[in-house]
Amino acid sequence: MSEVTGAKDVEGENSPVEEDSAGEMTWPGPDFDKQRSLAALKHPLFLRKKRVHSASFSHSGVSGVTIDGVPSDIRALTAALHRSNDPVTFETLSPPLSDEEFERIFSSLMNEFFVHGKTQEVVDSLADLNLAPHQRRRLPYLAITMALQHKQTQYELTSELLSDLCGKVINQAHVQQGFSLVLSELGEIIIDFPKASEHVGRFIARAMVDDILPPKFIEFQKAVFSQPASVHCHGDSKNGASPPISAPPVNTLESVGFEQGLSTPDAPSRPGTRNLSDSSNGLHHTSMDQMVGTSVSSGIGSASSLSASMVTRPEVALEALVRAEDLLNLSHAFARLDNIWGVPFGPKATKVLIKKIQGLLKAFMESDDLEEATDALLELDSPHFHHELVFQAVIMAIERSTDVARARVVRLLKELCHSVVITPNQLALGVRRVYAELPDLQLDVPAAYTLMERFVTAAHAAGFLPKKLVSEMPVKHRKRFISETDSIYRTDYNIKPL
Repeated sequence: MSEVTGAKDVEGENSPVEEDSAGEMTWPGPDFDKQRSLAALKHPLFLRKKRVHSASFSHSGVSGVTIDGVPSDIRALTAALHRSNDPVTFETLSPPLSDEEFERIFSSLMNEFFVHGKTQEVVDSLADLNLAPHQRRRLPYLAITMALQHKQTQYELTSELLSDLCGKVINQAHVQQGFSLVLSELGEIIIDFPKASEHVGRFIARAMVDDILPPKFIEFQKAVFSQPASVHCHGDSKNGASPPISAPPVNTLESVGFEQGLSTPDAPSRPGTRNLSDSSNGLHHTSMDQMVGTSVSSGIGSASSLSASMVTRPEVALEALVRAEDLLNLSHAFARLDNIWGVPFGPKATKVLIKKIQGLLKAFMESDDLEEATDALLELDSPHFHHELVFQAVIMAIERSTDVARARVVRLLKELCHSVVITPNQLALGVRRVYAELPDLQLDVPAAYTLMERFVTAAHAAGFLPKKLVSEMPVKHRKRFISETDSIYRTDYNIKPL
């Protein structure tokens, strides 16, 4: 009993329950947590070391391996789990395209673009694709080579597309590499398109006017293609030996100063000046690997190995560069190069077509070169507007009022109609427009009806003007002169009619 009583006494002494005291003073229990914090502030060495590493969970099933993204502090981890108001952003990622799929998609986009002519639709479609760098620099090459298979209307559309793509889908370095690739393969392209050198030179000049190529581009490329080729494209060197297949591409640009180099892919996308003398426009110092030193296996269409030894016919590329330089050196070059492809695509087309047709007719009247006039008409690529040529040609023959002018116009229209360059519908529409214009034309040319009658007779004799159109020619309105009976009523005699 005594042991039990002693145990109860001990429990009574250590029990936190306060008994009613008979007037005794009591004090609150000590706060050890607060005292430990104050002691840690005064004496940091007394702070107890954490059992958990700052960047890993030791002895927690991961063998001390660091877990990225998971906070090691328990409090921070708990706060992160309970933080539910953080914004969550989801991004849609598309897989990278293969080279074959990329060419197929871009070819389809270009064929549709040549029909509707809306550059923004192509830009939006390409912006949604996950393109590799070597695919982006191949865009200008594919666009230009596809445009060469069409007419000048598509050339103008392609120039506008390249200008809109630069800064949104591709940068200036991609444009430079794409044009360099076109120049390097121009010797093979010219086999299928004999005028490719002339047209590529126009593309380069137009791109420089549109500020998507730097001013030093022509100078740099001329230095590249002017280098003597130590290795021919067929693998036969001048000494008769050929390098191994696994050898890296020969760089012939060591002699070219880096101050003439191209801009890097990180260069500003669109410079803000058209000053050709500004050498700092989009040009930066680049390494040899960035300019032309990457390997051949860097991807399809890589503009890396652009040395003269890799080009089949460097003189063709130089011819295109010289053509571009000549166009840029013309007076008012920037204003002229805005319409370098002749007819623009849009509302201005009608006025430009009329001026172009008048120009080719004047040149034909002076030179009498039928082939040149036919080529100029076909370059306009506007078969629906050939009635304007018929109208302008007949009006010009009437205004000149000479037998030579009439004979040349008849010969021109005869050849164009027999070769079906001008269709019968376009011929009939143009002749009927002249018939409707005769009353007003008579004010300037009093003998307009007589001259038109002579032209219609000659055209029908040549065999291209049908008899139905000849019969539709209007007759000149004859003035009604005063007859003898009318003169009686205009005299002072008081004579009454019977």
